[in-house]
Amino acid sequence: MLVKDWMTKGVMNLGPDATVIDAAQILRSKNIRQMPVIDAGGRVVGIVSDRDVRDAMPSKYLPGDAAAAGAGLATLRVNEIMTPDPYTVSPDAAMESAAEMPVMSPMIPMS
Repeated sequence: MLVKDWMTKGVMNLGPDATVIDAAQILRSKNIRQMPVIDAGGRVVGIVSDRDVRDAMPSKYLPGDAAAAGAGLATLRVNEIMTPDPYTVSPDAAMESAAEMPVMSPMIPMS
């Protein structure tokens, strides 16, 4: 069985210079949780998730002018918040080999 038999085709994607506001709007309007970031050469250079976008948003609980706090989002780019260099495989790769790829785990503090 090949990856191309299981993968989602025609996924939404962004360029690395798209704004975080653009990413938030697409994620919300399409009801998706993450999307690949593709460079001008068509290579996957990162992945941006709804969590990345949420973490970049100013908190409504912090004091100060909310409009001014959100102004930085107009210039914040996806390449500044994305997870860079995600694992990728060819569509013609066997599902077994894709399933055996290492999974990144959260860092566990040493005591």
